[in-house]
Amino acid sequence: MAEVGEIPGGGRPWGDAFLVQTPALDRFAERQQQQMQQLNMQRQQSAVRESQQLDGLMNKELAKVRSVDIPSVFDAYGKYKSLKQATLFDKRLTSNPRELAKAQMQANAAMGDLQALINKSTQLNDFQKQLVGERKTKFNLFADDFGDKVNTLNNTPIDKLGEDYTNPDFYRYKGANTDFGKMELTAAGQPKPTFEKVERINNLQTRRTPILFGNTPTQFFETFKGNLSQRIPNRDAAAAWENIPDEQKIAVDKQFAAISPDKWKQWGLEDAPNIQASNPNDPAENYAAYRAKLYAINATPKQGRYRDETDQQAKLNMQFNQKSALEAIRQNNRVALKQLSHTFKQMDQEQQGSKLDELVSGMVEDARKSTTKAFYKTEDGKVERRHIIKLSPLLKNQFKFKDDKGHDIYPDQLQMNEDGTEFTPVFYNSEGKEMRGVNKNLSQAMTGPEFKAIIGKALLGVKEASKGGVNIDNSDDDEPSKSAAPTQTKKKIAGW
Repeated sequence: MAEVGEIPGGGRPWGDAFLVQTPALDRFAERQQQQMQQLNMQRQQSAVRESQQLDGLMNKELAKVRSVDIPSVFDAYGKYKSLKQATLFDKRLTSNPRELAKAQMQANAAMGDLQALINKSTQLNDFQKQLVGERKTKFNLFADDFGDKVNTLNNTPIDKLGEDYTNPDFYRYKGANTDFGKMELTAAGQPKPTFEKVERINNLQTRRTPILFGNTPTQFFETFKGNLSQRIPNRDAAAAWENIPDEQKIAVDKQFAAISPDKWKQWGLEDAPNIQASNPNDPAENYAAYRAKLYAINATPKQGRYRDETDQQAKLNMQFNQKSALEAIRQNNRVALKQLSHTFKQMDQEQQGSKLDELVSGMVEDARKSTTKAFYKTEDGKVERRHIIKLSPLLKNQFKFKDDKGHDIYPDQLQMNEDGTEFTPVFYNSEGKEMRGVNKNLSQAMTGPEFKAIIGKALLGVKEASKGGVNIDNSDDDEPSKSAAPTQTKKKIAGW
């Protein structure tokens, strides 16, 4: 029985009746406690190593960070370390998983802020170096107050820096809105005829089309360059030149060099002009040359109103047909002869000579083909065989004479020697056969050019025929209907 003050069963309601011995569970609990302690120690050791590594990393990162941002980076880093250490050593947190998870999230967020701050500062540092380096090679591309803006960028912490300072265009030269398009129109000038395209439509007609171009590339270059002589346009042109990629400049040079000779010819130029800046270091002049080359590449000629011309000499040449002319002479067709005379008079001297040659050649050819021949006794008694040229009324009229009573005496034949170099209008002494006797006084031989002049007179008259180089001594006879034979000196009539 328990004594007074003693708890029955030693504090156990049922005493030793329900006392269970659990040595295995006790040992498991002890091992768990030991493992937790070991894990906590390992975590702390890992945290120490991580902190040491992070310190080393921070030292490297700080070398990239702008000096003006270092205080902010240190503050962010201190905040992270404080939060991180709390997750490792604050027993209030380590014994409360929910609070520990919350503290770890805060530490991770602080690390993210730290890394973002470092990255942004590093990027700004690189950005600043890039701007300064680019300005060294392309000075005109940047604003005149570039130094002031970069100085502000360099000395202003990230959290106090305006958004403009992170925009590359903020540092660029904005220009004064120079209207280069308007300047280009002025430099191009008004289209004007520079070339005439000639096309043969047919045997008689030619089409002439004027080609219109503006100023030559050289004129464009000089005019455009002159418009850049003022300060603001010059400054704007310099910036525009430095803003053009090098690849594009090379491409334009190649296209300019590839312009065909025909285009330069249509422009009225013998060859491609030399469009280059006299000072290769002057960006404004280089820009003027660049625009002049682009103008030459893109310029398209305009066609003016064409006009069709008829080759009058060729037309006359076709109208004056040899066969028709010979037939008109043979038949003494006055209407046809009048038309031939009109056409003949419009020809130039060379064509007239050519047509007369054709007519004479046609007469000679007809005479040689004819089966009718004649025989002629020369002064030395030699008898020659002669070809007979058919005497048309027109030709008879050219060789006629008047007797003492004023009566017309017409030749009986027109003979030609074998080689066609001598032509003789033959007059017989009396009516009858040719062998009855030839009037040697009237039957005077003439040369080929003299005969050609007679044919020309039959068509044109004395004045026009004499232009061909053969003078006909018949000053009192200017009309085609009158005689073109030279005045004869009376000789003793000699017959056969």
